[in-house]
Amino acid sequence: MGMTGGRGFEVEMRASGIALVTFNQPDRLNTLSQSLKRDLVETIHQAQLDGAVRVVVFTGSGRAFCAGDDVGGGFDAHAEPLQAPALERSQNADRYLRRVAGDLPVGEPRRA
Repeated sequence: MGMTGGRGFEVEMRASGIALVTFNQPDRLNTLSQSLKRDLVETIHQAQLDGAVRVVVFTGSGRAFCAGDDVGGGFDAHAEPLQAPALERSQNADRYLRRVAGDLPVGEPRRA
């Protein structure tokens, strides 16, 4: 299987077709930056095309699974605003991840 991780997450293939995606920025509570979402979309596409992948499991390292969008990471108040193509790609990634997440069955959290 050719799935690879991206900026802020790792992908591990396990037995029986399980792809384990682990968000690995616990110091940032595993927030989702635009570059991470772009890489995550690519990873999901790879999983959809890979016949060996039966299920994708998302988990997070540290004390938070994922705190949501990274609204502060790398923000520069004096930087130029996103140009239309970059802004559109960012919004498309958000819409895609929401659509995919809405279609996924969600398991019960494991209790310690």
